[in-house]
Amino acid sequence: MLHSQNNLPFFEVFLATPIEVCERRDVKGLYKRARAGQIKNFTGISAIYENPTNPDLILNTELYSVQECVSKCVQMLATAVSDISIFCKETMTLYLIILY
Repeated sequence: MLHSQNNLPFFEVFLATPIEVCERRDVKGLYKRARAGQIKNFTGISAIYENPTNPDLILNTELYSVQECVSKCVQMLATAVSDISIFCKETMTLYLIILY
């Protein structure tokens, strides 16, 4: 993996969204087509989906807004990075000063 080759941190974020919610949000109609057999190997329908075994962060997008999910990601990064980090809540921007 690129991150391990370059000694960079890696964080696995699991977007835990029930399939019913995915289907409800599907503006392209892909789930409907997959259920009709028009799309083969569609994850969660005709292809197996396996939840991650040990994610660093789990975000239930049915319960949290996009802004809340972003905020949780930024909080995780800000606490995990040992370098200097500054988070601006107004702009939802995380500034990282990486020291080499």
